[in-house]
Parts: sequence; C-alpha cells; structure tokens
Amino acid sequence: MVNVVGQSKVVVRETLCRHCGAVLEYTPRDVKTGTDRDYTGCVDTYKYIECPTCMSEVVLKHAS
Repeated sequence: MVNVVGQSKVVVRETLCRHCGAVLEYTPRDVKTGTDRDYTGCVDTYKYIECPTCMSEVVLKHAS
C-alpha cells in the first residue's frame, strides 16, 4: 500500500488572490483550464484556481 507522508515544495505552489488578498497554496491537481472569447472571435485559453475564500477565479497563466 502507498502512503503519503507529505508533499514536496517543488509541487506545491503559492499565489495571491487579487480580489480578497488571500495567500493560496495549490498543487497541479487543483488547476483548471478556462476559455474566453474576445471581440474578434478568437478563443483564449487560461489556467486558474478557485479562491476558497471569495470564490473568484485566480488566473495563473495564459496559454496560447
């Protein structure tokens, strides 16, 4: 049986929610992908996590 004894700090990342100011720790499993369409009709893809305090999307990275 596999037992988890902790998580490496290489995997655990930290960011700030710009809406409520909460400092958030997350792992790759928590990251979601979203899409947004701009006024020209092009689709932009971005990576985000959801802030557990204010439920806002905290954008981590824009992908192309």
